[in-house]
Amino acid sequence: MGVHEHAVVIAGGGPAGMMLAAELALARVDVAVIERRPDHELAGSRAGGLHARTIEVFDQRGVADRFLAEGQTAQVATFGTAVLDMSDFPTRHPYSLGLWQNHIERIMAGWLAELPAQVRYGCEVTGFTHDDSGVDVELSDGEVLRAQYLVGCDGGRSLIRKHAGIDFPGWDATRSNLIAEAEMTGDPELGVRHDDVGIHGIGRVEYEIRDGEIVYPDSGPVRVMVTEQHVVSNGEPTLRDLS
Repeated sequence: MGVHEHAVVIAGGGPAGMMLAAELALARVDVAVIERRPDHELAGSRAGGLHARTIEVFDQRGVADRFLAEGQTAQVATFGTAVLDMSDFPTRHPYSLGLWQNHIERIMAGWLAELPAQVRYGCEVTGFTHDDSGVDVELSDGEVLRAQYLVGCDGGRSLIRKHAGIDFPGWDATRSNLIAEAEMTGDPELGVRHDDVGIHGIGRVEYEIRDGEIVYPDSGPVRVMVTEQHVVSNGEPTLRDLS
């Protein structure tokens, strides 16, 4: 069991972990990212879209064009149900960018690969101990990394947060949604609707934005978002739950 030293170890190689790693690498800080996936390929599209401020930050780092080249710009910022027109905002990027997370992560991973940051795929943090001078980070392959800092970018169920005894204060959920990508028979009614349960939407996974309007192709897989009838669910959702 070897011990390798880094200034910062980041648990989790999602967008937050990659962005932090890039910032540290640009500041010449020795950083290692621990990511349990074998690579940055995502099953499904996950979330979608970048806000104007995020594009500005990428622009400050010289990589905004990489995202703009693959996304669709549109005036889609909202406050409640009202759409806000940002076209006259004092910024070089007065818009939002439609781009699914699987593409965002792929572009970010390509950027990070050009920087002096180490990414350890197929591995995860299993525990850690710390003292006054740093932290020993235990990995699933039996290796131990020594670092000045350990950062938990490992999601809402963060192992790092739990092991550190950091609370996750807030309120109990009042709404729960299911998001899925699926093949459907027939021609589904695309769009968003509201009912007593909540908000539900169906749209094609692939789309274009023309003159601020979403334009879908005539066929292809759909992305579904539905509000669940009950907030508390048991186990993983099934296709029947989604139906």
